[in-house]
Amino acid sequence: MRRIFLSLCGLVLLLVGWYLLSGRASPSGEKVRERADLALEGVRYVETEGGRERWEFEARKVEHWLSEDLTRAIGLKVVFFLEDGRKVTAVAQEGALRRGEQGFIELKGDVKLSTDDGWCLRTESLRYEAKKEVVRTSAPVEIKGEGVTLRGKGLEVEVRTKRLLIPQEVEAVIEAG
Repeated sequence: MRRIFLSLCGLVLLLVGWYLLSGRASPSGEKVRERADLALEGVRYVETEGGRERWEFEARKVEHWLSEDLTRAIGLKVVFFLEDGRKVTAVAQEGALRRGEQGFIELKGDVKLSTDDGWCLRTESLRYEAKKEVVRTSAPVEIKGEGVTLRGKGLEVEVRTKRLLIPQEVEAVIEAG
């Protein structure tokens, strides 16, 4: 039972994914049932390993559909605790998560990723495709930190190589000082 619960919590926590599905298409464009198999409100989960926090997840509401292996969250915040002691925080109005071969994590609505050392990325949507290990959006993005502001349309980050591309309308402002 504990393993099933932890798996479910892990699924929910990885969530950084969420989409209002009631009778509408899911983020992947598929139809899903209106009524979730599992629904929780006021969710907070902390994953630890060896006594150290790995990540923390909070959401106003979480729903999961077993047959679609799809989870969505409303009003979410995820904090990742890095090995070097830094934190990365992601917040969004909603998100969705699907595990497996075609797995993804998708954030939508006032998406903000920030680090505790002052870097911040803002956009309206982000999608992580597990199979390709790529984060992307076609929405406008803004990245700020350490006297640098980058703006543009679209973003692609190759997670493995840490390569970042802003493909269109790129503007960079570097503050002297």
